[in-house]
Amino acid sequence: MSIEKVEIMQMACDALEEKNKFDLAWAGGYCPGQLSPSQVIRDFSHIRQSLIPGGWFVATVAGWPKVSPSEKVRNWTELKDCLVLTEKWSGETFYNEHCLFVYPAKGKVIKIVEVERMYGVAEIIPILEKAGFSEIETFDTLSKKAPAQEGKHFAFVCRRPES
Repeated sequence: MSIEKVEIMQMACDALEEKNKFDLAWAGGYCPGQLSPSQVIRDFSHIRQSLIPGGWFVATVAGWPKVSPSEKVRNWTELKDCLVLTEKWSGETFYNEHCLFVYPAKGKVIKIVEVERMYGVAEIIPILEKAGFSEIETFDTLSKKAPAQEGKHFAFVCRRPES
């Protein structure tokens, strides 16, 4: 029986400089929400180039899943030293959350704005294809229990083509 050396590396996609080296790349909880589609293609291209021909890329996609546009929902809560006012909604492409932290005793207000691109199955498959992957399959989880569904987190498995 022969035991082969397994090398495990962890790094950002843009730091991945190895070419044709790995049998498998895994991106657990890949969160593309702060990236444009061209930046995600660049990340996936780095991964594809690092794989040997026929190598596998496996990932779960985190962040805000692609959901239908929604009305703004406003809410507030009272914390020990401040009030928090929130406004959340989704558009066609982005999820938005605005928060105001109001500190009455200090006469201070802090505003935080978060905008995150929503990626669903329908957006990720063409990005994988543009990055050069084939044999793309999507699932609800990596255990492959059910097909991936829009509006929910999902996993995918794909390959770098043999040639």
